[in-house]
Amino acid sequence: MKITISLVLLLFSLSLRSQGVASEIIKAGQADAKVFLNAYLQPMFKGFASGSNAGWYNSAKPLGKLGFHISLTASAFDVPESERYYKFSDLPLQNTLYTYVPSAASSSSYNLPTIFGKGPEITQSYDISYALKIGAFDSSVFLCRMQMPEGLNLPMAPVIPPALQLNLGLFQQTELMIRYFPGISIQNFSSSQFGFGIKHSIKQWLPAIKKVPFWDWSFIGGFTHFKHILSVKNSNRLYASAYPNAINYTAYKDKLYEDQAYALLGNAFNLGTAASIKLGPLSPYLGLLYTRSWSGFDMLGTYPVLVAVDDVSHPDFAKPKIEELLNPVQIHANVDGFRCTAGIRLKLGYLVLHYDYSLNTYGYNLHSAGIGLHVQELIPL
Repeated sequence: MKITISLVLLLFSLSLRSQGVASEIIKAGQADAKVFLNAYLQPMFKGFASGSNAGWYNSAKPLGKLGFHISLTASAFDVPESERYYKFSDLPLQNTLYTYVPSAASSSSYNLPTIFGKGPEITQSYDISYALKIGAFDSSVFLCRMQMPEGLNLPMAPVIPPALQLNLGLFQQTELMIRYFPGISIQNFSSSQFGFGIKHSIKQWLPAIKKVPFWDWSFIGGFTHFKHILSVKNSNRLYASAYPNAINYTAYKDKLYEDQAYALLGNAFNLGTAASIKLGPLSPYLGLLYTRSWSGFDMLGTYPVLVAVDDVSHPDFAKPKIEELLNPVQIHANVDGFRCTAGIRLKLGYLVLHYDYSLNTYGYNLHSAGIGLHVQELIPL
């Protein structure tokens, strides 16, 4: 359990480090912050999509009546080199009133790291100005400096949490699969996962091959839901103190913004077929499945941001002021494609060990390894 929590905090808490990645990026305003965060977090969406569909099977042979298999499977996905970086100049920024100037001698064409990338090459800071063009007034108002997030430099990243799964043999060579990771809560972090699936023998319905020994062929399907919530610590929150130049700073300077939090949640399912061969204690297996996932990152709570006073009749016209945004960013991503998995299982009495490697059409290929307790059946066929 401690290892799991440590990995979660590594990927979710440390990746949102410094002044809090999302809390820092929201300085760019609601529309552009969504663009920045989507570019930065995109590999996490795809990686979790790949990993959430892992570990459902390590054999095509369904359990017999009341047979059971309890397993714990850990997975890690490869991060393509091309998706470990992005260019500032390539981003489809939405807010035409904002301009971003590198705070040091640099260029917006340099690579910036995504969550799993390494970097930066030169600078991570951008000065944000607000363009005011009202009547004869045409000028830019400096608002604040925004620190771009660093990457974790992970060419391979673990899937959080590992899959804890119970398989039960039912009837007619049908197997129910249930995965569940109990809700954990530690410090400012909470996590939970559940899912269900089914395995059913195809071989039994084909008279020409159903009596051929030592191999099996089955239908596989599974669904997984996960949810992680990180409450932002005091030291990582975005406070009005970031904007001492705001004309209404004193009205906000004592607010604690305790509701700031980040949520990562999603659903994933897979559907396909798998075959395996029994060679004594070894069982090689091969699967071909269609996988699809929906994942999202939500920025929850209240966040202070700076804008310029655009009322020409106001005595503080063109000066920066604080406004608050509630639940400002929701990013959702869909990933789908086909997966080919090849693996091997070793059975030593009731103990089962397995490893497999999966190739995905969308990249983020997957390594999975696990251990389990296996009882084939309690009621003979």
